[in-house]
Amino acid sequence: MKNIIFGITVLITLTNCSFANDFTSSDCIKTRAAFDIGSGTTKMKVAKVDICKQIILDILLEKNIPVAYKQSLQNSKEKRFDPTIMASGLKAIQELKAFAEKFNPDSYHAVATSAYRTSINARELAKNILNATGIRIKTISQEIEAKIGFAAAATIADKELKDVVVWDIGGGSMQITTYNAHGEFVIYQGKHAAVTFKDSIITEIQKKSIQQTKTPNPLSLKHSHQAVQLAKSMAEEEVSVMLKEKIQNGAQVLGIGGVHFHSLKKQIKSKSTTYTKEQVEDALNKRAGMTDKEVGGKYASTEISNLALVTGFMKGLKIQRVKTGRINLADGLLVAPDFAK
Repeated sequence: MKNIIFGITVLITLTNCSFANDFTSSDCIKTRAAFDIGSGTTKMKVAKVDICKQIILDILLEKNIPVAYKQSLQNSKEKRFDPTIMASGLKAIQELKAFAEKFNPDSYHAVATSAYRTSINARELAKNILNATGIRIKTISQEIEAKIGFAAAATIADKELKDVVVWDIGGGSMQITTYNAHGEFVIYQGKHAAVTFKDSIITEIQKKSIQQTKTPNPLSLKHSHQAVQLAKSMAEEEVSVMLKEKIQNGAQVLGIGGVHFHSLKKQIKSKSTTYTKEQVEDALNKRAGMTDKEVGGKYASTEISNLALVTGFMKGLKIQRVKTGRINLADGLLVAPDFAK
């Protein structure tokens, strides 16, 4: 209950950013660095934060480094991070901290999500990172991940928070979160995300081994349609009736994380802050059949499957439009680090 009450306080203050222009005691202004250690990317933001009003005043720096934690686990029968990925994970934090140090942060906060929750040697890696950098990593539950994401997304909401649904897609997990009339969070905690859904396509649709096949591309048009149906079935069967009804009754859906803001917007070629179901499905139909080389980029193996995943969930939940922003868990952590305690 304490976390819920605290969370709502954070959410209310986050939506009232006009306070940032008021006179603020210098004791309230801190520089914080926050790390969102996801399953495929380690993200960092450095910001000036009013810790009294719990609002971000100014983002000073944003940096991301790909670290394929989830793929490493998918390749391991023992669910262990291999030595190469552990070295990459440590190096990423060291490099990001070096960038952050130029701004002299008063504090560093770091959370890790799905891949760290799954790995049996994540604690060993976290200890190595703490010893090398002084940064303590908190592996958070999917429930806490959803709440931090909701707090982060509140800054871009156009409706009252009771009429908002936050959709967060990472590399290894998905959260769909809202806040109901009884003062409780309602959270869908899914296992379908960029890497895991890509692997589901390889195993369930293409009937291949993920140990031998690292990408579903080129994904045929037939298989892309089957992937959409797979995602649609997941959404229909797993997401609660309450969340479905809220979406269908007009709640604003806010998409956060790299899949929404980077992968989809790039492939749709949209400069808008919103995208529609038709735009995503059209991009999928146009890009099906492309090889990793043709797709390009460090995340080529998941780009096309991301389109199928989102199309399927939008159809299954009857989502017509998603508003997105350059937001991840680091934004929520900057103003609400106590969520991760």
